[in-house]
Amino acid sequence: MTAAAERPSRDRSLAAAPDYARGQLAVASTFAGVVALLLATALLAALTRRGLYQDGAYYLYRLGEREWFYLVDPARTTVQVLRQAPVVALMKLGDASLPTLAVAFSLAMLALPIVITALTWIIAPRDARAFVLFPLLHLLAGYSTMDFDAVAEGAIGAAYCWVLLFLLVFRTRRILSQLVFVALCIPAFWLHEGLCVLMPCLLLAGALRLRTATTALERLFLLAVAVLVVAIIHYQLRWIIHPRILGERESALQDLYGFHFIYHDGKLNIPAVSACVASLALLWIFFAGAREPAAAGTARLLAAGFAVLAVAMAPLPWLVERCIAPHAQVAARYDPVFASAALALVLLYAVATRLPTRRWANGPSLVIVLTLALAQSSADLAATARWRAYMADFSGRLSHLAGLVPWPSTLATGDAARDADWRMMSAGWVTPILSILLAPGGTVHAIIDYPADAWRPIEPANVANLPKLRGITYAPYEQALRGSDGVPAAAGNRPDTK
Repeated sequence: MTAAAERPSRDRSLAAAPDYARGQLAVASTFAGVVALLLATALLAALTRRGLYQDGAYYLYRLGEREWFYLVDPARTTVQVLRQAPVVALMKLGDASLPTLAVAFSLAMLALPIVITALTWIIAPRDARAFVLFPLLHLLAGYSTMDFDAVAEGAIGAAYCWVLLFLLVFRTRRILSQLVFVALCIPAFWLHEGLCVLMPCLLLAGALRLRTATTALERLFLLAVAVLVVAIIHYQLRWIIHPRILGERESALQDLYGFHFIYHDGKLNIPAVSACVASLALLWIFFAGAREPAAAGTARLLAAGFAVLAVAMAPLPWLVERCIAPHAQVAARYDPVFASAALALVLLYAVATRLPTRRWANGPSLVIVLTLALAQSSADLAATARWRAYMADFSGRLSHLAGLVPWPSTLATGDAARDADWRMMSAGWVTPILSILLAPGGTVHAIIDYPADAWRPIEPANVANLPKLRGITYAPYEQALRGSDGVPAAAGNRPDTK
C-alpha cells in the first residue's frame, strides 16, 4: 500500500526531483481549478433555485411546513440531514423567505458532493496527492451527468465514501485516525442503499492493507473495519430487496439496461456522452501508458483528440434543443455510485501494484480532465439558463392568473420555445407546490392543478388543507376559488391584470 502521511516518505529523492515537483503542481492546479469551476456552476444554478426540480420542491415544502428536518427515507437519513441542515438553520435562526430557503437548499444539494470530495486533498499525504484525480473524476464522470436532478442522494453518498476510502488507504495507522474512521462509518449506514455497490471497495482496501499490517493493533482495526462494512452492506441491501417505494428498484434497473441515462425521451445527456469518451481515453492511458513508456505519443494524441471533441461538444447544449435532457439526468441518478465503484477499483489496483504516478497522472491525463470539466460546466450552465427561463415563465404565469388553473390549459401558449421548456421542466405532481413556493411576495393568487394521472401530495381545491408555510397567505386564492358570491369561479386572468 502507499505509505501514509503518518509515516516518512519512502522516496525522498523522488519528492525532491524537479519533475516530481512540477507534476505535483500540475495535479494541484488541476484539482483546484476543477473544484473551483464546479463550485461556481453550482452557485449559479443555486441562485436560480434549480434544486426545486422534481422532488426538490416537495422536500422544501415539507421542510417549510414542519420548520424542521423531513427525514422520510431511513436508508438515506445521513444525506438528508447534511443537505437539510442549512435550511433548518436558516428557519430557526432568522426569518428567511421561501425563495431564500430555496437557494440555500439548492446550494446544499449541488455543492455538498463537491465540497466533500475536495476533502480527499486534505486526507491524501503529500506523496500520494496524484490519487485525488480519482475522486475528482467521480465528480466529472458521475455527478456532472445527473446534477440537474440535484435532489438525488447518490452523489453526496458517493463523495462521503471517497472520504472513507482515502482515510482507510492513506491514513488510519494511528489510534486517533482509526477512531475517526470508525466514527465516520456509523453515519454511512444511512447514506444510500445504492452504495452497497461501492462499499465492497472498502473491504478490498482493508484486505490489501492486511497484507502489509505490521502490528496486532492494526490487524484488529482492519478486522473491525471488515465487520463494520459488511454490516453496512447488509443494511443497505435490505432496502434494495425491500424498497420503501414499490417499483423504485425496477425503475432504476430499466434506466440502466435501457441506457436512459444517456438518451431518454428523445433527448441526449451530453455530459454522460462526454464522460464515457473521456473515461475510455483515461483508461487507455492508465493501463497501456503505465506499462509502456513508449506510448506517450499515443497518449498525447488521445488527449488532443478529446480536447477537440470537448470543445466541439461544449456549445451543443446551448444550440441544440435535444441536448438538454432533464429526464435522462434523472435516469442517471446512480451514475456517481457506479462511476465511483469503477474508479475506486482502479485506484486500489494502482496502489496495490505500486504503479508510478507519473505514468498516469501526466500531462495527457490532466488535459483530458480539464477539458472534460470545461465541457461539463458548459452543459451545466446551459441547463441553468433553461431552468432560469422556466422559473421566469412559471412566475409570470402566476402573476397573471387567479384561482385553480387546469393543467391542460398550460400546455399550449402559442410560443413554441416556451411550451417546449414547460413540458421539459415541469413535473406535474409538484406543480401545485411550486405554485405556492413561487407565489409573488408570498401571496397566492393562483395554483396550477395536477395532470389527471398525477400523485396528489396536496389538494389545491381544499384551501383549509393547503400547507401552512411561514410568509404564505392564501386569501386572494381562496377568494378567486370561491368567487364573489361564494360560488367556485372558473380560473382565469386576474382582474387587475386584464
